[in-house]
Amino acid sequence: MQQSAVANSAIDPSDLPSRRAKTIRATPSARKKSKPINPRYVLVTRLFSRSNLVRLAVCAAIGFGIALPVRIRRSGLFLNYSDSVPVGLYRRMPKSGTIYAGFCLSDAIASTALQDGLEVVRGGCPEGLAPVLKPVIYPSRTEPLLYEARGFSIDGKLIPNTAPKAHSKTGVALEHSPFGLYTNGIWAVSNFNPNSYDSRYFGPVAPDAIRFYAKPVWTW
Repeated sequence: MQQSAVANSAIDPSDLPSRRAKTIRATPSARKKSKPINPRYVLVTRLFSRSNLVRLAVCAAIGFGIALPVRIRRSGLFLNYSDSVPVGLYRRMPKSGTIYAGFCLSDAIASTALQDGLEVVRGGCPEGLAPVLKPVIYPSRTEPLLYEARGFSIDGKLIPNTAPKAHSKTGVALEHSPFGLYTNGIWAVSNFNPNSYDSRYFGPVAPDAIRFYAKPVWTW
């Protein structure tokens, strides 16, 4: 009778694995491992991976590089790299109130300038060159422009850095315009660079050669 009670209360070893498995499946850690991954997390992770960030940066740089010149051109802004006026940012303007003009050199002047060692840029002028940007002066009977060996003077005041040179910076002999007193015309005279190739060598600028007028926005 006692042996029968012990036998009835004993645990069958075959039940242990199933109970242990049920216990494992019921633990919180097991439930966490079986939780599905949020698709948004996967999307954000892929989007901000290193390779995708590099691609996004390259695309942004290309878009900025394309859009910026277009916006600058529409606004009338342009960069000047020549040394006849300060390097920097300029804006195309109506003639009134401006002291700078961009004009095309004639065939003869362009040819002479190239022989004299002038550094030119290709552009939309008839000669295939870009317009040159220079300060311009409009002399009159009341304010004549005097041109002599020491340079240009207007209203009795000498304009610095305007004396003609005997030779270019490449050593080529230069011929200057005739000295005299002038009361008309458009004269390109740079007081910024003593080596500027301007009206001291080719005289007044033809009005139809002017392509635009400009004023500085930011120079250095």
